[in-house]
Amino acid sequence: MSAHTAQVSLTPPPPVGGPIVNVSATLTAVQAEYKATYQLPFSTHRVFIDADNNPNTGYVTGPVWPGVGADFMLENGFLYRAIKNGADWTGMWQTVSLTPSPLVSSTNDQFVWRIPTSVFGALNGGTQKLAFQGGEPSTWAAAYVTIVQQ
Repeated sequence: MSAHTAQVSLTPPPPVGGPIVNVSATLTAVQAEYKATYQLPFSTHRVFIDADNNPNTGYVTGPVWPGVGADFMLENGFLYRAIKNGADWTGMWQTVSLTPSPLVSSTNDQFVWRIPTSVFGALNGGTQKLAFQGGEPSTWAAAYVTIVQQ
């Protein structure tokens, strides 16, 4: 019997429905809620929020997420506000202090964030375009949704 060693490489199939599924959001006069299930082991979970429904203000996502100018970003358990306009990430975000944390739950990889709409201030236009994102720029996956205030 000869000793053969062979390396076997297994690549799991992509998640059914994509890496981010069950995306939903609600916007009322007092609270915004964002939900998504992340089916891959991302270390970063984000929601880019275009609060004024203007793709040219905030973090301009351009061809990556067409039509989303993110004025706010939820990242894991934190909320950030864009402090300039454009596509340059450097110096873009300022922490918005919220208590309790906007991350309400991450049970079974379904992330739920809630924030008071008062943080949007004058930017609350009643319609928001959202980009849910998982991972880092080199490995990100995204899902998109538009919500209208109820």
